Amino acid sequence: MTLRLSWAAWVAVLALVSGCGSSDGGSSAGGQGGETGGSGGSTGGSGGATGGDGGAASGGSSGSSFDPEHPGISMSFTVGVALLMGKPTIFAAGVFMPTAREDLEPAPSKPLVPLETCQVSETTYTPSCKGPQDCAPEQQCVAETDLNGAAIPNSEHCATPRSPIDVGPFTVTGFASGPKTMAYNAQQNGAYTTPGGDGTVSYAYVVFDTTYTFEGAGDSAQGLGPFSGSVRLAPELVLTSPPQVQTQMGVPAIEASVTQDLTLVWSGADPGAEVTITLAGGSFNGESHSIVCRTADAGGFTIPATMVQAAQLGDMAFLNMLTIERPTSGSVTGDGITHHDIGSIQTVVISVAKKP
Repeated sequence: MTLRLSWAAWVAVLALVSGCGSSDGGSSAGGQGGETGGSGGSTGGSGGATGGDGGAASGGSSGSSFDPEHPGISMSFTVGVALLMGKPTIFAAGVFMPTAREDLEPAPSKPLVPLETCQVSETTYTPSCKGPQDCAPEQQCVAETDLNGAAIPNSEHCATPRSPIDVGPFTVTGFASGPKTMAYNAQQNGAYTTPGGDGTVSYAYVVFDTTYTFEGAGDSAQGLGPFSGSVRLAPELVLTSPPQVQTQMGVPAIEASVTQDLTLVWSGADPGAEVTITLAGGSFNGESHSIVCRTADAGGFTIPATMVQAAQLGDMAFLNMLTIERPTSGSVTGDGITHHDIGSIQTVVISVAKKP
């Protein structure tokens, strides 16, 4: 659950619902969540969530007054598009859980890459607990895990064991095919999907540059009243330059010289939004290096040659990856919602063939 693959937020939702209790906040990959804390209010789950760019629910529990007996409800919901090697996957999925203490506490500050720059990506961990004595009574001291499920040293943090809950269906409006019902899906570990679905929907159903709205009756027995919200999906993000080439292995890729700047151009720019670009080089021995860039969405960005070199692209194109991500935050209001993570995400992932 600590792996946040934002290019496939559905994967993150599955991780969220399958690994509850070892979460570092329990948000899906799509929105910008409510980890920054709210304006605290009455204890318990009677507060309504605020709209806008995430944020803990206004009128709900603050971290200092959190009541584990009446935590309120945390809602996550993501609409997104992942363009993987030129093939689109559309996902719409969510999850409801009891709000946890860590949801409402300020997240550790992480320095952002300065706008219009790139930096070598480095991941460092600092433990925030050594054992249960450092956590609240309902929490456990757990470590984050890597791709293989192994504990990451020094990543220990306090997290609350919890499971997804069924608060009844809700309806999403905005798809070209008409309203869609999202419901608790036991076959998907309690995630909310279209009935019997896997969290994805047909590409033909998606409408870009539009606002999707949702509403549900809630479940008073679970402490959730009627709720409603919205999330905007920006214009369709498509990488137009460099042009795609077909590698000898049949993998679509772009070409990048390790001695020249790499200029990227995409269609579907969304003024006011920000884009994160990651260039990662890989090798058969499992080593990888990456750089991360952050830019205002003006439809393009140039990665300096020094940063292309720092990514240490390998000789096999399918091991090198360029990822372009553009998230958008949504909102929800409802009696009993004390935390939310509502958003959309568009991601382009393509291999990179190294040139001299």
